[in-house]
Amino acid sequence: MSGGFLGVDVFFVISGYLMTGIILSRLNNHKFSLMAFYAARCRRIIPPLMVLCAILMLMGYFLMPPDEYQRMAEHAVSSLSFISNVVYFKQGGYFDTGSVYKWLLHTWSLAFDNVFIYYCLWR
Repeated sequence: MSGGFLGVDVFFVISGYLMTGIILSRLNNHKFSLMAFYAARCRRIIPPLMVLCAILMLMGYFLMPPDEYQRMAEHAVSSLSFISNVVYFKQGGYFDTGSVYKWLLHTWSLAFDNVFIYYCLWR
């Protein structure tokens, strides 16, 4: 089905709008902390991302050919490491025909701010 990535793009726009609203309201109230903002993002994002990757890896073990499973495992590691944006950038374009086989392609948007997430996790 064409336009399959449209949902991710719409989510990205809505998410950006909501995050901007949170930041602006906290800035107006003089209660904004960048570290607290990213720590909250870490608490929201990491648990469901771990569950998603675990489910995909379990299902993929039984349903995918070994080469595809290996590629998905690499993508799962890059997603959990919050560097998938770099990995996918090196592998081709977002709208390439091979992109439909990248089960975790949508995680590129989570990796956009990976430096801040690492700081939150390891501070």
